[in-house]
Amino acid sequence: MKRYGFSWQLIRLILLRIVQSSTFKKADGVIFLTNYAKKCILNLIGTTTGINTIIPHGINLDFEKDVKLQKDIILYTKENPFRLLYVSMIDMYKHQWNVCRAVANLYNKGFHLRLDLIGPAYKPALKKLNQSLESLNNYPIFYQGQIQHKDLKDWYSKADLFVFASSCENMPIILMESMVAGLPIASSDFGPMPEVLENNGVYLIQKIQKVFHRPFRY
Repeated sequence: MKRYGFSWQLIRLILLRIVQSSTFKKADGVIFLTNYAKKCILNLIGTTTGINTIIPHGINLDFEKDVKLQKDIILYTKENPFRLLYVSMIDMYKHQWNVCRAVANLYNKGFHLRLDLIGPAYKPALKKLNQSLESLNNYPIFYQGQIQHKDLKDWYSKADLFVFASSCENMPIILMESMVAGLPIASSDFGPMPEVLENNGVYLIQKIQKVFHRPFRY
């Protein structure tokens, strides 16, 4: 909530917290999507009067692919780059601009990369992303906008690595889609991501902490 500053979005989130907290307390039953969500909500509202359980989302198996064949990074070229994909709404807690800067830094080190960003946008966050893209306009970093869900599987098929840098989630369906698509994943370790991904990916924050030898957050 703090990332939005004083805005209508902040007011909306405060109102939602009040209304939804009241609803959860009065409900005969509550279905949580993850253990993380259950813990966060119950810490906020206390106990519920009804029963509660955890039932995660399923995923559309149209996305299902064999595990992506991995090749040595030196085999990729400027004409045939290693393709990174980040599918998610452009929002304040998704940190697409940080991913852009990281890809640019790697590109400067000689790695032949390409980053594609896909998703609808919250306007203030899109402005921040566009500012980052303008400063990095010489790099192969592209915002593809919002596309139809049925077309996402084609982007997953073309990607070599999926990036998920969100710091606030309930049940990250997009992360699940990339898992089903057989992609290697670099993910943040916030919220439920370790609960969903477990040991099937590399966690960005853990790597940063290891490099800088100190705690780090976006």
